Amino acid sequence: MGCTSPTCVYVTNETQPVHSLVETNFCLLSAPVLQRSRNFQWYWNSTKDQEQWQKYTDVENEFIEDAYNEKVTTEVEIDGNCIIDFEHLVQYKKNDLHKQFRIKRVQLDRNRTNVHLRQARFVTPVMLAAACTPLVLQKDPLPKQYWKLELENKIKTMADLAEDAALGIIKEGAALGKVHEARWLAKQLFTVKHFGNDVKAQYSRVPREIGETCVYLYTKESFWYKSVNGLFRKPETVTIDQLKTYGPFCHLMHWYLKKNHTTDSVTTVYRGLNLNDEQRQEFTKANIKFTSFTSATKTRGNAEHFGNTLLIIHLNVEDQFNEAEDVICGADISALSDFPDEEEFLIWPGSDFRFVKEEYDRAKEKYVIYLESSRNDYI
Repeated sequence: MGCTSPTCVYVTNETQPVHSLVETNFCLLSAPVLQRSRNFQWYWNSTKDQEQWQKYTDVENEFIEDAYNEKVTTEVEIDGNCIIDFEHLVQYKKNDLHKQFRIKRVQLDRNRTNVHLRQARFVTPVMLAAACTPLVLQKDPLPKQYWKLELENKIKTMADLAEDAALGIIKEGAALGKVHEARWLAKQLFTVKHFGNDVKAQYSRVPREIGETCVYLYTKESFWYKSVNGLFRKPETVTIDQLKTYGPFCHLMHWYLKKNHTTDSVTTVYRGLNLNDEQRQEFTKANIKFTSFTSATKTRGNAEHFGNTLLIIHLNVEDQFNEAEDVICGADISALSDFPDEEEFLIWPGSDFRFVKEEYDRAKEKYVIYLESSRNDYI
């Protein structure tokens, strides 16, 4: 994507943090990573065309900015064996000094925004509990399985979990050739782990700073959220080793959201999908269960951009076991997201829904499936 209007500068100005002074469901945010400015963007250009500037990826942008501001060195390495040279404003391969790309830092007038939903995040298949799903995962989502394996009747603190989550990210990043990206993500958890030093690892006691950091990292465009979602898409292949690697992060995020949120203002959320006839029939069964973290949006227009099927999920359904409350199946995380314009509502694993009806919108050539939150197997 080309860089046109903003002026290129090389001095960082102080600005308000990403989510400062806004009224949200989470009130004032505590995690240090959420106080960072987002009014900068790094670009690279491999051509002589002044209009062919390409953005660095989400985490690369943060990683490069940190190194630039620390001013400890004039060079920093990013994934792909690439070196960023701040002195000469070039990028080059470690094994090929002659192949250099120009780079630049753009100071923005306001925080970065993303006006379009990320298709890979909001259109990937929604996993439903099925006959092929192991019985243990049909009953207990991965975060609950991790609890039983690693935490139940054991002495661990939330600081231990934050560290384990960070080490899990580093382990998976190394396996995928994303060492530097993984280290930056893990660093954010190491920064806040001390908030859990004296907090026993229990469902309802995820420290706010740790919980907010986990949610924020999950919203970043990185290998990590893709790996987490990929694991949930194949529950029958999950190993004990993977449960130990991904479990700490999923446990922290799952239980922080479940115990520290309000959704009174969110009554309906939407999700676009590409489904064939057989897959669509699975969503019209009387009762269905989502087995993975599932991203939805509070804005129908956002979801309608993708797929041939639109899920409309009603949330304000009375809890049959507690008439004073609605069924809770997810949380509004837009205030914690690196992409707040997506208006993301995150449905957590193990959430149950009832099928209401299906119709076909001829004007938009799209199937519309209505679901409502349920409590068939409350966790």
